[in-house]
Amino acid sequence: YRWAGFNMGAFYTRGGGQSQIPPVVAGSVLDIHSENTAYGYDVSHILPLSGNFSASINRSTWNTDYLGTSSTGAIDIVNATAAVHPTNKLSVSATANYSDNLTGQIIQSVIAAGGVVPGLNSNQSSNSLDLMAIATYTPVTNLQTSGFFERRTQSYLGTDYGVKSYGGSAVY
Repeated sequence: YRWAGFNMGAFYTRGGGQSQIPPVVAGSVLDIHSENTAYGYDVSHILPLSGNFSASINRSTWNTDYLGTSSTGAIDIVNATAAVHPTNKLSVSATANYSDNLTGQIIQSVIAAGGVVPGLNSNQSSNSLDLMAIATYTPVTNLQTSGFFERRTQSYLGTDYGVKSYGGSAVY
């Protein structure tokens, strides 16, 4: 959908499955049942200086039962990116990504691949925030330089972890 220069979109998906493992493999018939939903919204807009901005928010949930063990949870993810190209030689971009459930992302990935994750609790407190800025400059033809800075923080079970990364390169 386009309104006042903003491009917007939304989605909703729902799925699930049920399997029965025969007694030859497991000794008795095992039922596996799973359900999942996902929905989200995205928006983008042109910025001055030949730039653009985009952002999205997504929520996914799952519910699975395997060998009498249930796993349920939800994950909210927010992403944003802005970039400008003020001159032919310079471009700058910044991104921000946030997840409110790192444990859930691991569980959901394993379940989506058909696996089982015993012992992990999707309700454990965990989140992450990743901020990154990149600048690229081309001082002369065939020479491109770039630099980046990234700050990543994660919280798991009340303990905070973080790292700062930076670097640069030149290619001729």
